[in-house]
Amino acid sequence: MVTRLNRPTVVGAAEVNSVADTHGLGHVVEFHECGEGMVNSNYRLVTASGTYLLRLYATERRREEIDLELSVLSHLHDAGFPVPRCVPALTGQSVGELAGRLFTVLTYLPGRTLAQDELGHEIVTQVGAAYARMRLLLNGFTPAGRKENAEEALADGLMAELLKQLADEDPGVAAEVGDVWSEVSSLFTPPTERHVVHGDLYFANTVIDDHGNLVGFIDFDDAYLGSSQLDLALVVMEFATPTDNVIDLDLATALLRAYANAGGPRPDADVFPQALLFLCCKFLCYTAQLQQQEGEPIEQNDYLRRLRHLRTRAVRDAVRRCVERAVDTVR
Repeated sequence: MVTRLNRPTVVGAAEVNSVADTHGLGHVVEFHECGEGMVNSNYRLVTASGTYLLRLYATERRREEIDLELSVLSHLHDAGFPVPRCVPALTGQSVGELAGRLFTVLTYLPGRTLAQDELGHEIVTQVGAAYARMRLLLNGFTPAGRKENAEEALADGLMAELLKQLADEDPGVAAEVGDVWSEVSSLFTPPTERHVVHGDLYFANTVIDDHGNLVGFIDFDDAYLGSSQLDLALVVMEFATPTDNVIDLDLATALLRAYANAGGPRPDADVFPQALLFLCCKFLCYTAQLQQQEGEPIEQNDYLRRLRHLRTRAVRDAVRRCVERAVDTVR
């Protein structure tokens, strides 16, 4: 499946050196494009003073949305949580313009991103504990800037567009997804809570060291004020679902137990299965557009496959019991 919604923004040595000068980074030793984002373009810069990330945002990204992302990173970094931090220009400006795009410079977390086939008990236990700490730091925090709530965007039109697209391509799939959406949408739209959430925390936004230990979390570009229950459910789904799109309940239990042991707010076991289905609908909205661009059939979509697996009664009951076991053992 194609991995980008937008073409990457290409910058040259002159532009990169200009950024390094205005930000006081020193001489640029090397730079190259990095990351697997669908929207933004990221460059790794190695300079005389260290390693940095140059992020060029999509043309539709507004400054107030970037302000929200950067304020979240600043809040977490100041609390000692391992995330990148913004490196402002010498003028104090955090957001600039380059190649017709807004951009910012961030510190670069050392290590490499986690791969899906590396998911296992040791790393998901570390992720669960770290996520609980992050959740506690973000609950009640009011960020600068402003960004649209993703759940409201789904209810206000994105899902309707998807169902129309699916009806033209495969009416049976459209009916299937529509049934799930009609069941779960009212649980999370309008939003029942507004805490800062990462919004896209999965293995590729997790940095590990050479020994497989967690270094930190990256890519807060999708952070917004939303449901902490959905955000936790996303972490569980992404870190407990291997390449076969069948949730591994042992991994889910390990992550949730570590999360609960670290003091993470208690999830609602009865709602958790529906939260997973809501997320399948949400990410199906985004990824179906990519498949349409590539002419791929919707049946190949990972989130459609997950939805079909997670909606069965046996799996829902198993997920609910998994959440109950994980949090009850901490009492």
